[in-house]
Amino acid sequence: MNNEHPCVSKFISLCFSIDELLGAGSIVDRGPRPANPPKILQSVDDAIANLSQLSQEATKSTISHQLKRDMGLAISALVTVLQSSDNFNQNSYVNNLEDIYQVKIEEIDQGKILARFKELHDFLHTAYPARSLKSAFEQWREDNIVSADEYLNRLSAFVQLGTQLASTEILPSFLDKHDINSIIGSLKGKYKIVDTKDNWQAYCIYEDEFKYTIEINGKYPLYQDQCALFAFHEVFPGHVAEAAIREYLYRKNEISSFYTLQLLNTPRNLLSEGLADYSLEYFKTSLTVSDYMGFVYDKVFTDVRHNLAIKILSGTMTKEEASEELVRNTWCSKEKAETALLFAIKWKLYFPTYATGYYFVHNVVTRLQPNCWSGLYLSNDPASFIIR
Repeated sequence: MNNEHPCVSKFISLCFSIDELLGAGSIVDRGPRPANPPKILQSVDDAIANLSQLSQEATKSTISHQLKRDMGLAISALVTVLQSSDNFNQNSYVNNLEDIYQVKIEEIDQGKILARFKELHDFLHTAYPARSLKSAFEQWREDNIVSADEYLNRLSAFVQLGTQLASTEILPSFLDKHDINSIIGSLKGKYKIVDTKDNWQAYCIYEDEFKYTIEINGKYPLYQDQCALFAFHEVFPGHVAEAAIREYLYRKNEISSFYTLQLLNTPRNLLSEGLADYSLEYFKTSLTVSDYMGFVYDKVFTDVRHNLAIKILSGTMTKEEASEELVRNTWCSKEKAETALLFAIKWKLYFPTYATGYYFVHNVVTRLQPNCWSGLYLSNDPASFIIR
């Protein structure tokens, strides 16, 4: 396979070393493991020093300008993450986010949230005309609970739909038919519901050789109208599509192994989560109204949580106040509100990628369609989409 530039190999090995220093899964989400054992780092300061040295070496190297920039952005983001890991400052929280993701991070406009809520309101009023709005919502959620078998069958069906739509309407803009068929034909997926105390709802585990597993958190109710959301977000056109395309192009020697490395809290995450979240919106006309409403409610919940979590982490609201407001504004249970906010607090540098990424990708597609998809899947630099 590819004869990689020493700077890239060193960067990948260093990322795994940092991951071991901070705890497995803290930095590396997926990627090619280094051939040799990662270097043992003694401290955060040691990690920062190694990153700074590598940055200087990469600047002087013969790798392409784009790879230098993308690696430089990743290194800069990792340094910010390391510096904030032991010394989290509420006053500099948003500034740290903007240093990492290279775009403005702010609360979601209330007008956008209210527009979504009106969509949900109109749907509930039509579906349950004799009920109050909150009662209609509660009945709607209860009506959508299904068995584990039915849930997994629907999830699999929506994976097939998302794959079909992406392969005919998105991927042909930058891949030929042979490449698309080779990628899709190589995929080997598993779907399962797991018992866990973690707070995530759905998770994609992508391995090399085009293998992946989608895990659904069994501690939450199994709502059938979430199947489309999770299938599109986690598999196609979302995370699995991104990882498989990158692995395929790497195996063809068309991109560096750097681009098969998925790091947490780096600029690429904004595009990854935004692309995954927006993909269902892009194909909403292929869904039933009920399935699309599952996505609409998720967007309302995600955006409201985003705003409240930023307030908590910036020191302008307590967790208790935020939890009460999340329940009041989204009709979720107190337990769901608390666990959702705990997730945001635990992943304080990552969680903004969901809401911010969605609106960023929405604006990119609206402005650049159909010439944006290659960049959304393959670029690691959100700023490359910004007109200066």
